[in-house]
Amino acid sequence: YKEAIEEAHRSSWKSEKEIAGSKQSVEIEMTLDVKHSTSEDIFRLDNSAEASECLKKIRPRYIYLVKKSAIAALERGPKIGGQIVDVCIKLHRLVIGRGTVDAFISAAIYQCVQKIMLEANCRLMEPMMAIQIVVPSEKVSSILADSGRRRAQILEISLRGEQNKVIEMIAPLAELSGYSSVVRTISSGTASLTMQPHGYSMLPPLDEATAIRRA
Repeated sequence: YKEAIEEAHRSSWKSEKEIAGSKQSVEIEMTLDVKHSTSEDIFRLDNSAEASECLKKIRPRYIYLVKKSAIAALERGPKIGGQIVDVCIKLHRLVIGRGTVDAFISAAIYQCVQKIMLEANCRLMEPMMAIQIVVPSEKVSSILADSGRRRAQILEISLRGEQNKVIEMIAPLAELSGYSSVVRTISSGTASLTMQPHGYSMLPPLDEATAIRRA
């Protein structure tokens, strides 16, 4: 499973601590937003006048450190520890106290991203498979009845030759354990089946609760 947010969420984080007599401090404000295209950058700076005034004072190496730490934080979501996908990060504000070490900055960034993900109510995404079944026409109804129990979405049913039909569907990988054997049994060995990955889809709330219990 992977995890995703449903809508943009903005929040801030402040960390202060004295380590070996040196005061460490970081203040940060970021937004996690839904990534709408693969070409969209996963990390960017807020280019508004107010934010730019603050961020232009930050050394490039600190911006790089924030980017690296924020992206690393997306590897573990709050639900079941799945990777956060289809998300982008916008940095609005960053204030680093004098003498603050990189490790403290990285930890603050990580905590800020984790806080935003918790507040944004992440949802689970399950892997989907695209399935094509070529089966004799008289076996189609049995295949469809079984697919309904697997939360499958039928995309198309078409003719192939005089006696066969092609069923195109998408179904959750979690529902397909032993599916090849089931198809062979239903069709008395006359069907052929191919499957390939088809991205991820957001789980309905009831199915998400079940997945969390199983994790």
